[in-house]
Amino acid sequence: MSQESRQEPLKIEGDWSISGIALQHQRLEEEFTLWTVRGEGATEFREPVFCLESVEDIDLSGWQVLACAFRGLRARGLSPRLVNIRADLRRNLDLLGYSRELPIAGEQACP
Repeated sequence: MSQESRQEPLKIEGDWSISGIALQHQRLEEEFTLWTVRGEGATEFREPVFCLESVEDIDLSGWQVLACAFRGLRARGLSPRLVNIRADLRRNLDLLGYSRELPIAGEQACP
C-alpha cells in the first residue's frame, strides 16, 4: 500500500493566540505526519505550505508553535513556508523576530 504525502497547503485558521493555541497545536500535530511521510511509496511530494489567510489572531505563542513545526520539518530535510499572510500579521511576525525563521512565499490558492 503506498502512502501519499500532503499535496495542498495546510489552511491555518482561527485563534492562534495564547487562548486558542492548545486546539491549534493538536491539529498541527495531526497534520504534521502528512508532510513527514517522505519515504518509500510517497507520491508527488511537495514542500510544506502553511496558508494563513484565515487566521483571526496570532501572538507570540502562535508564532512559537509554527516556528517549532518549521524546525521539525527542516530537520527532516523539508523547506516549509507561509503563504497568504495579511499585512498586519506580517508586521507582527517581523516585530516579534520570526520573519527569518518563518519564510513567506507570497500568494497561493488555499483549500
